[in-house]
Amino acid sequence: MSSAQETKINLLPPSEFELSFWGRFLKWAVTTGRYVIIVTELVVIVAFLSRFKLDTELASLTDEIRGKKNVLDAQQSIEAKFMGVQSRLEHANKILESSLTAGTEVDWIIKTVPEGIKITNLSVNKNFDLIDVNAVKDSDLGIMLGQMNKTGRWKSMEVSGLSADSVKGINLTVNIKR
Repeated sequence: MSSAQETKINLLPPSEFELSFWGRFLKWAVTTGRYVIIVTELVVIVAFLSRFKLDTELASLTDEIRGKKNVLDAQQSIEAKFMGVQSRLEHANKILESSLTAGTEVDWIIKTVPEGIKITNLSVNKNFDLIDVNAVKDSDLGIMLGQMNKTGRWKSMEVSGLSADSVKGINLTVNIKR
């Protein structure tokens, strides 16, 4: 014979205790509640064990931060010196750039002055140059002014002083604006 599915039949009526709140609670606690308690205990155990790992990591990171902080504190004076040197280098670089500009400007002026002209005074400033020249022939002055104007390097040129002397020749002052 094949086995048929067994059905349990309870002919006893439920007791008063089974129908009360505590009876139903006890039945739930014995069946479903034990699984809830087991899961809760597992969560607590995992949290307890992970605490050890997290405490170790926290201690390690705290030590690492202290070490790095000590290194930074030790290097603070070196950093201050470095910043001071860097500031002085930037200032020196600005001075060198302005002097290189002045040197370039003087080179351009000398290139445009013909051989027959003598430069008696040359002043180079940030936005303008002042040249005092002396020439024996006025044609040399014309050539110089023509060459300076032809370069197109300067915004404007202005002749501010012109004098002639039979012994010294012709003196000329030229203001050049950059």
